[in-house]
Order: sequence, then structure tokens, then C-alpha cells
Amino acid sequence: MGEWADPPAKPIRYGFLLRLWDAYQGFRDGRRRIPAIGEAEKAVVVTPKIEYLRHLARDQIDHERGAWLARSGALRARLAEARERRQAAEHTARVARLAWVEARTWVPDPDERRLAETIRDGRPGSLVRARRQADHARRCAAAETVWAAAESRLAAAVREVEAVTQELARAEAGNRARVRRIHEFTSRRVAAYLQQLVRTHPRGPELNARLDLLAPELPAWAEEDRPEPQAHDHPQTDAHERRPWVNGHVRTRGGEVPDGTMAP
Repeated sequence: MGEWADPPAKPIRYGFLLRLWDAYQGFRDGRRRIPAIGEAEKAVVVTPKIEYLRHLARDQIDHERGAWLARSGALRARLAEARERRQAAEHTARVARLAWVEARTWVPDPDERRLAETIRDGRPGSLVRARRQADHARRCAAAETVWAAAESRLAAAVREVEAVTQELARAEAGNRARVRRIHEFTSRRVAAYLQQLVRTHPRGPELNARLDLLAPELPAWAEEDRPEPQAHDHPQTDAHERRPWVNGHVRTRGGEVPDGTMAP
């Protein structure tokens, strides 16, 4: 899976001309006594300029959110398909493991003879037992090969889910960063405007205490980065339970376990 390749958003530059324009509007509103505050009023006041900046920022944030939902649709579809493949691989791995366990636990009867083996007299029992053990070892080895292949496909499916999940999380984190950037940019514009407004307004100190200085409200989903989700909620089958078969025995660290018994 490839990494998230969306180019980084360009910084929102608060240029000199725009900063001068915001300061001029604050100076102009202050000289015009905007907002007008009464002697007896104690309510919080706001200016048309601040309302304009809030609505502008809210519109930009909604635009970013809509663009993110459109971009994330393909990633969410990929994630759903990857999870379906992982579930199918888990089922296949479970079935293969059960077949392997069944092949290990079946113990052949050394005295059982096939029809072809009963035709000729004098066939030694040791030869029959050796043939049974060899057939048993081949069945176990074949079942183990099938289980190993199923585990390999399951591991690939788990890695795919992890990659898409992390890619989606990084994309969402980038969207939250862009929204916070819009919020901070608007806050700078409001601050430049209010600085001149309070300085030039005849009742500047009182206005400063009563102004609604809140910037556009930042959505809860954009307030802080969340940890990237992990895709280990469906661990793969324990691969360490497999043991190679050698001549009808299971090779373990402590030695060999006789044919047909479970390794510790």
C-alpha cells in the first residue's frame, strides 16, 4: 500500500496589505463609534467586521470538510474491501489449522493391512508399519503446507488493513490541520482589527471589556489529533504452533514427539 500522497496545503499567508486593510477597518469603525454602546447596557457587543470574518471562516471550514468527505470516500471503500478479504483469510486459516490438527492426531493402526498387502503372504509387519507412518507424515506435511499458505495470505490481508487504516488516519489528520489553520488565520485577522478598534474608539477600555472576542468556533472533530487506529483487532493464527514433521515425528526444541501426539 502506498503512502498518503496528497500534497501539503499551502500556508495561509497573512500579507501586509490584508493586515493593513484589517487595521484600517478597525481604525475606521473606532472613529465612527462602531459598535455603539449605551451607558446602561452591559451586554456583549460585536461588530459587523467580526461577524463577517466568522461567517467567512465557517464557510471555509465547511468547504474543507466537504472536500475531505469526498476524498475519503475512496479510502473508506478500500478499507471495507480489505477488511472483507481479511475476514475471508481468517476463515481459511482456521479451516486449514483444524485440518492440520486432525491430520496430526489421527493414529494409524500398524496391523491394518490393505487389500493389496494381503494378497502376498509373508509381507513383514515392519514394512506395513513403515508405510503407514510414511503416509501419515506426508498427509501431515501437506496439511501443514496448506496452513502455512493460508497464514501467509492472512498476514498479507492484515498488513493491507493496517496500511489503509493508517492512510485514512493520516488524511483525516491533515484535514484537521487545515481546519485549525483557517481558525488561527481568522483569529489573527480579528486581533489586527480589534487592536485598532479599541485604540481609536472613544470608549475603548469599556469596549474592550464587553466585546465578543471569540473567534469562529472550532469543530470538535478538529480540536486535536487523535492517535492512528491500529488494525490488530483480529490477530492471525498462532504460527508458532506449527512444527515440522520429520520421519513421522514432530521436531520440537526439547526433542521429538512420537507420531500422532500433540507437541507441548
